[in-house]
Amino acid sequence: QDVNYDNNNFLTPYPNPAGNYITIAYSLPSSIKEANVYIYDIEGRIVKSYTIDHNYTEILNDTQGFGNGTYLCYINSNGMKISDTKFIVQR
Repeated sequence: QDVNYDNNNFLTPYPNPAGNYITIAYSLPSSIKEANVYIYDIEGRIVKSYTIDHNYTEILNDTQGFGNGTYLCYINSNGMKISDTKFIVQR
């Protein structure tokens, strides 16, 4: 289930394309206290997940185990997708 927020830019991966690391900047709507960030490969497999809250605003992710290609990144809270984006790993 998706949630409809006016500003859906809660995830910003950089640099994009990424090399050995990617930083995922995030913000949570004030009504969400805790959520999860999931990173999926293009085949739909979860390759990384994080629990996030309002205490931090960025995740530094090591991409050494990621192959070159496109990855999807989602924020979910209580089974609802809050925001999504994609990034590329290219070495």
